[in-house]
Amino acid sequence: MSHRILLVEADPELRSVLQDVLADEGYEVVTVAMPVVEPAVVAALGLDAIVLEYSVRQQPRARLMLGQIQSCSATTAIPIIISTTMARAAEELAGLLRPQSDALLAKPFPIDDLLTTIERTVARRP
Repeated sequence: MSHRILLVEADPELRSVLQDVLADEGYEVVTVAMPVVEPAVVAALGLDAIVLEYSVRQQPRARLMLGQIQSCSATTAIPIIISTTMARAAEELAGLLRPQSDALLAKPFPIDDLLTTIERTVARRP
């Protein structure tokens, strides 16, 4: 059974590359350019993990999505992997992440780090 990942990435080239890499690794990938803030939409996707870009432009929406996903009973169990280039945001976000299920990757990251993080993350899901 393949795992379903939601990839939230604004950069179309990076989104395409990451989608291809994840698909090659056997993941079913749903992509969006902007953070999806409606938990019902996220819940309906049947996700095993979310890779969420947290950038200067995306910060308000990403933070809103993070909070809604973590607090909605239909989505709270979905692990979130945040990717960011914002060092200050990384420090701030570290306190919001759930250590048992969430992860933080500082961009740029080696693709193997992303794959390892996703693999570990989905393996922890019941």
